[in-house]
Amino acid sequence: MDVVICAWAEVEEWMEQREFDFVISIGASQSAPPPPLDAPPASLRVCRLEFYDTLDGGPDGPHEYHVLALIDFCEEIIEADGAALAHCEMGVSRSAAAALILLAVAMGPGRERASVGMLETLEGGDRARPNARIIALADEILGRDGDLLSAMLQVYGA
Repeated sequence: MDVVICAWAEVEEWMEQREFDFVISIGASQSAPPPPLDAPPASLRVCRLEFYDTLDGGPDGPHEYHVLALIDFCEEIIEADGAALAHCEMGVSRSAAAALILLAVAMGPGRERASVGMLETLEGGDRARPNARIIALADEILGRDGDLLSAMLQVYGA
């Protein structure tokens, strides 16, 4: 699976280096996406989500509807077998959680530990520290009975 995890400041450089079919763009509430995502080409499918990198369900943090939208988008990526770029502000927590969800959906139930193990092999995965709230929400939505969150916490902690 061709997935890159990066920071806001790296998006333009990555998009010049490689062709992507899909972008998961995560920013703070009411923030603008990075160039060139402010005017993406029509061929590029972009899922823009806006929430802060928090571990609680506060008003500006990650919520179930964000994760539902992300899972739906991940299913599109998998169906198209497309190349994907996942970014957030620092390229560490929210984008890593998005990439882990993509891997978990692609690999299916029972492969949660393998999904977590594969995360660090992705470009940018070496700095990954997935947001535990996002993963907990995905675990519940995907019906993974705590296995995805547990596998993530064993490797990355809270």
